[in-house]
Amino acid sequence: MSLNILIPRNEYTLYAFDRYKEFLFGGRCWRVEAPDDISMTNIIEIAAEEYFKNKDTDDIENEMIDGLVIEPYDADPRVLSHIAGEGFIKPLIDWTYRLDGNFGTGEWSVSANAPVNMTIIEDGNGVVINWFKTSHGQFDLMWTNNDDITLKKTIVVESLW
Repeated sequence: MSLNILIPRNEYTLYAFDRYKEFLFGGRCWRVEAPDDISMTNIIEIAAEEYFKNKDTDDIENEMIDGLVIEPYDADPRVLSHIAGEGFIKPLIDWTYRLDGNFGTGEWSVSANAPVNMTIIEDGNGVVINWFKTSHGQFDLMWTNNDDITLKKTIVVESLW
């Protein structure tokens, strides 16, 4: 069974209805096969196919994929996530990240061997990141100060294609 729908185009729907994302609608699970966000201004046309529901992880009542999965909580008080910016990015594009709060002065870094160009913003509270390879991947963006406070954000690089 297939489903074609039109939805408003914004940053949330672009992410939520990206290719191969799953969603629940009308009591059924659907997988996005072809999102079209360029044919109509401010509209995304979604072509989806019926997919499999996972009764163990999907919250059928509230129509949420993986709605029953409980994420573990990191209780380490030295590791906080107060870095504002996108969690999913595309390669070869500049992405800006800023500290969400006043933590004093510190130093920005990325996880080892990440193919990333990093430019510190003048006030030191922000950074511009560019994944310079065309492949997908994942890395951690970190900010550490002298008080041993580490802010960390995991960033997933989606495929360019």
